[in-house]
Amino acid sequence: MTIRLFRDGDRDGLISLLQMVFDGWHADPLAHWKWLYENNPQGKSSIAIAVEDGGIVASYSACPVLMHWGRQPTIVGLGIDAATHPGFRRRGLFEQVATAAIADAEKRGFGFILAYTPWGGASAVGQMEKLGFKRAFMVKRLVKVLNWPRAMASKLNLIGRPPTVAEVVARIHATVTAESKHEIAVARGLTLEGSGTTSGSTQEIRVEKSQPYVRWRYSEHPDTHYQVFSAVSPSRSPAYIVLTLRTDKSVTVGQILDVFGDDQSWSFLLRRLEKTLSASGVVFLEAYVSQGHRAAAMMAAHGYRDRPYVVAGIIRPTSNASPEGVELASIADSWQTTLADDASL
Repeated sequence: MTIRLFRDGDRDGLISLLQMVFDGWHADPLAHWKWLYENNPQGKSSIAIAVEDGGIVASYSACPVLMHWGRQPTIVGLGIDAATHPGFRRRGLFEQVATAAIADAEKRGFGFILAYTPWGGASAVGQMEKLGFKRAFMVKRLVKVLNWPRAMASKLNLIGRPPTVAEVVARIHATVTAESKHEIAVARGLTLEGSGTTSGSTQEIRVEKSQPYVRWRYSEHPDTHYQVFSAVSPSRSPAYIVLTLRTDKSVTVGQILDVFGDDQSWSFLLRRLEKTLSASGVVFLEAYVSQGHRAAAMMAAHGYRDRPYVVAGIIRPTSNASPEGVELASIADSWQTTLADDASL
């Protein structure tokens, strides 16, 4: 068994492992690989693999992302695509490939490694603790019912064929066009120009939502079609909400992935977006945000409620991390992240 860093010739073998372990690993694996591992604006990931008889049997990746860590811009490695062939489990391969990938990330100047795991997953968290990870914050699932009659009909299995996502998207566009009172617009493109990203406090940790990052994360993502909504009220600063739609148990669910703009402007946009989505056939609207995210309190004020499915954000500092950065990371409410900040999505 050989533990080593990824080489360019390993791509197809690693994709095959990820497809087997993750039941397909995205609709177009090669396109997703190129997007995630070759076109990331922050550069290439630190990837380690385990090789047995010429075949890749385990892997771990630290995908770089630029984050604001209080006052300090910091490259953070997102721990993703941890995979072990079923025939090679319980041999300690995960710890070995993760250790090798993290060591490479540290050598390249990464300040922290950040990963997500189920909050109650004692086994998974315990395994990560062996590598120096600690729980830092909780990601909450916030949900609001936009259409109670259809929600209850779905619960009682009384609902007929749900509209397709394409049909709902068409209704959204028609509603926004026909009813200017909603005071929102659907962006034609998915690149957010001059998005007016909420300015960060010196006591916040958040992904740097630069234009190159936003273009890469949303416009160039090969798997998911995003809807971008903006406030058009001339009296307010620019605000944007990034949304994706899916069908779940015969109803259409909207998931807020990202928000841009100051608190007042995107709160204004959220109220109008809820009306538009409700009129277009969306039954539930949800978001996954860190417990200290300013959106969590604001959405609670809008009637969103906590639902099961909590995720822990866990971190491991490297030798490049400053003592101040480590201290800030230990404050759960300093984290301003959404689950969409995990680039494995």
